[in-house]
Formats: sequence, C-alpha cells, structure tokens
Amino acid sequence: MRAWLIILAITTAAFAGTTAYLARELAVERERAGSSAAPPAPASMATFPAAANTAMAMPAQRRAPATAPPQAMVGTGSGFGSGIAQAQPMSDADIRNAQAEYGKRFLAQIADPQQREEMLAERKVQMRQLFPRLEQVLGLTSEQYSRFLELQARQQLDMQEASSRCMVDPACSMSDLRLSSQDFHADEMASLLGPEGMQKFETYKNTLGEREAVSQLKSRLPDSLRFSDERAEQLITALAQERDALNQEAHRSGRGLTGFGIGAGTVFAPDESVPFEERYESARRYSQRLRDRAAQYLNVEQLRHFNEMQEDTLVSLRSALRNKQSRDHMAVIVNAGAAE
Repeated sequence: MRAWLIILAITTAAFAGTTAYLARELAVERERAGSSAAPPAPASMATFPAAANTAMAMPAQRRAPATAPPQAMVGTGSGFGSGIAQAQPMSDADIRNAQAEYGKRFLAQIADPQQREEMLAERKVQMRQLFPRLEQVLGLTSEQYSRFLELQARQQLDMQEASSRCMVDPACSMSDLRLSSQDFHADEMASLLGPEGMQKFETYKNTLGEREAVSQLKSRLPDSLRFSDERAEQLITALAQERDALNQEAHRSGRGLTGFGIGAGTVFAPDESVPFEERYESARRYSQRLRDRAAQYLNVEQLRHFNEMQEDTLVSLRSALRNKQSRDHMAVIVNAGAAE
C-alpha cells in the first residue's frame, strides 16, 4: 500500500506541476474580487465529466514535473472535499523523497537539449488552447503572437525547473518557494505587448471563464444563428460583470463562494457551510442573472440555446451536490461504526 500511495502522490504532483502556470493564469479571473469570498481558481474548482475545454491536454507524463508537494490522499475527484474512503497520510519523509526523485528525473530531462525543445513545443500548444483568439483580441501580428507563445512557454518551463531544483535541495522549502508569485520573463512580455496590450491581456485573463461559455454557445448554434466576434466580446464583458458583482455581494455578506466548472460553463454557489438546497437555489438565481444579461445581446433563438446551456449546468450541479450530500451521510455512518 505504501508504494501505491507514493506512485499516486507523484502522479498527482505531475498533474499539478503541468498545470501550475495555467492555473495561475485562470486564477486571475477569480482574484479580481480581491476578497476571501472570491471563488477558487479553476484548477481547484469542482469539475464534472463534461469538463470545460480550457483544461489543457497534458504533456507526456515522463516529462511532467511537480511544482507542488505531493499530497497523500484518495479524493473524490469532484472538488467537494473528502469521500468515504481516505488513505492514510504519507509521512513527510515519503513526500520529500518522492519529490526529490521526481525533481531529479525532470532536471535530467530538461538538461537534454532535444527534450527541452520538445517540452517547449508542448507548452506552446497549451498556451494556444488556454488563450483562444488572443491574437485577434490583442491585435497581435503573427510575429508578435509567436513571440508571445514562446515567452509564455518558457515562463511555465522555468517555473517547473525552479521547483524541481527546490525538490532536490534539502535546504529548500516548497512552501517558501512561492512560484506563483514569480514572474519569469515579465520584462520581455511587457516590452512585447506594451502598457495597453498588457492591460488588454489582464482583462482577457479576467474573462477566461466567460470566454469558454461563449465559445461553447457559438459551437452549439447553427450557421444561421452565428453572431459576430464583436457581439461575442460584448456578451463576454456582460457575463464577467455579473460574476464580479456576485463576488462583491458575497464579500459584503461575509459568505464564501465556490465555483463549479461544468461543461456548459461555470456557476457559483455558497460554500459548504450552508445546506444543499440553499446552495442549489443560490446557483439557480445566479444562473437567471446570467440569462437576463445575455438577453440584452442575443436574439430569441440564440438565447434559447444559451438558456439550455444554463439548464444543463444546473442539472449537473444539482446531481453533484446530491451525491456530495449522500457521501457525507455515508461517511458519518462509516465513521460512527468505526468508533464503536
């Protein structure tokens, strides 16, 4: 069992490492509220089978470094907290040894010029997927966009290399490394985009969730109902404004929010301190606010498809919340039996 836990921890860390930079970019969207009420970044949001397309395809596992300490757990995979069965925590020594071994492997791989170039190419693919239509939104030339992808890919790879070096150094603490606050190649990026371009990029990152929802909407529409990119940008801005307003309201009320990334978009509900029924009803009210805003930019048929997406999202959320409630109830029974 111990060996199995170590393998699980390394695999978990590999995914965390590969997506660490992507999660930071997506987290900007949630950090704008500037409060503890802001939903977590999509990387830690609840996700269900129809996951949003912003979840990137991962590079080959043999190259995936870890940038966060492996955590020993058998989770539910839904972002709702612990399930009934929990593995015993790994010792600090086991975690550190797993990190060190993984760090050594990655550093050996990145030292190979060919493998390094392969990893850069893989991360460029991730950047293209993470930032759809960025070239058009920022008004970049082909050369500027190519340079942008290069800098973003190198930034992610440099973060992973730095974390791997920390893993193999007994004197280095991963908790103190704070890679998320380091901004590799920041000066080069600022020089490439300029002040106005950097501001547009920040705005773009703040609306990644809404962009995904609008992209999915456009993919559902027949050709006769397609709308312009300009109208899409207007709708994205409107939906983001509703999300920001919700964050501000939650902050004033002192209640936390949880973001749920589901295939048809993202919805928000109060945290687990409130009952299931209240969480779902709050999400339903928020969904209606989005529908009302969307109605200002979509015609009747376009809005019908948007509303169907919202209904799909709520159905999935309700099912997930009920499953969570059932798991919690069973956990109480199991724990009570164990105590006897």
